Amino acid sequence: ENTLEVYPIDPAKVEVIHYGLGEEAVGNPLRAEEIRRKLGLAKDTLLVGMVASLSEGKRQDLLIQAAKRVSADYPGCRFLIVGVPGQVEYARKIRTMSETLGLETQVIMPGFLEDIPSLMLALDILVLPSNNEAFGIVLLEAMANSRAIVGSNSGAIPEIVRHGENGLLFAPGDSDSLAEAILRLIRSPDERV
Repeated sequence: ENTLEVYPIDPAKVEVIHYGLGEEAVGNPLRAEEIRRKLGLAKDTLLVGMVASLSEGKRQDLLIQAAKRVSADYPGCRFLIVGVPGQVEYARKIRTMSETLGLETQVIMPGFLEDIPSLMLALDILVLPSNNEAFGIVLLEAMANSRAIVGSNSGAIPEIVRHGENGLLFAPGDSDSLAEAILRLIRSPDERV
């Protein structure tokens, strides 16, 4: 759908071939515990995370804004933003935003981390707030590890995440809508399964 919106292609000439993951996408529980330990997190600390290049289109700023609201109700919740700076100035901006909002303790930005499958197991909730994600393989990686998902209702994300079935969608660009979706999953642990 995204391709047809952007390019003038005859729909009859377009075929969707869905991407799949093998068993290598499933994380190791012991490594997941090790990741949490290295990040200074207890086993029972609620961890909301995002894995993406640090760039404006990925919208880490929305997660930080939502973190402020979520932390007001759940101060023990932590927010992990994993990725290398795709845009150095933007990376600085979101780090400064985190500090300005008083979230130095809640927001963790370790940069690049290896072993994404085990990282997924270390998370409780994966967030993908991108403006226009072309596919979002990170969503499949989260699903392969039975993680709860919150994604922006834009780009290809709604092709992967069906609201209320295998995750939650929020209004693109709306940090309040993102915060509400995260809070819903925090308050209803049965929806995270």
